[in-house]
Amino acid sequence: MKRIFKYLMMTVIAAGTMFYSCETMELEDLTDPNALSPDLADADLLLNTIQVNYLGAMQDMQFNGAALGRISHMGGRVYYENFGGGTVSGAWGALYSGILPDIIAIEGQNGEDNLLAFHLGISKTMAAHIMMGLVDSVGDIPWSEAVNPDYPSPGVDDDADVYAAAVAMLDEAESYLNAAGGGDDLFYGGDSSKWMKFVNTLRMRAM
Repeated sequence: MKRIFKYLMMTVIAAGTMFYSCETMELEDLTDPNALSPDLADADLLLNTIQVNYLGAMQDMQFNGAALGRISHMGGRVYYENFGGGTVSGAWGALYSGILPDIIAIEGQNGEDNLLAFHLGISKTMAAHIMMGLVDSVGDIPWSEAVNPDYPSPGVDDDADVYAAAVAMLDEAESYLNAAGGGDDLFYGGDSSKWMKFVNTLRMRAM
């Protein structure tokens, strides 16, 4: 009797495991959790990531400028030994790998109601600032072919054209900020007027 009960229990457990496994197999769920599509991304989190990337890029470029101007310790006596090909790689990666793709993702979610106007306004302001900084640092940089899968190795644009594109981006940012209602802002707490002052400051810088 004990042996029969033992076999019966083993059968019930095995059957229960089989049915449980079948119920949890979602064969039609093909979304890779490690590579979510842009429409599934949270706009506030994208904005936060853009702001963090912007902060890192500014720290990178300000350190280089301070070292070149001998405001901070450069780490050596010879400029060419201290500033090589990877000198602006932090700001470069922040713009092309982080900020610009995230802006495209936010634009895809914005829709006709323009509910993400604040997100786009401040994101484009920060992107324009980094573009100016990279041009000031290295001259010609990719822009017209940048962040485009059709151009895996984008060519560079004339530095004056990139500066003009940055100023045009500031104009876009202003139009978004005029229509904005605020958002998840780590810097100015969602105050559009402060961001507009920053936009105007960057315009004067570009002159």
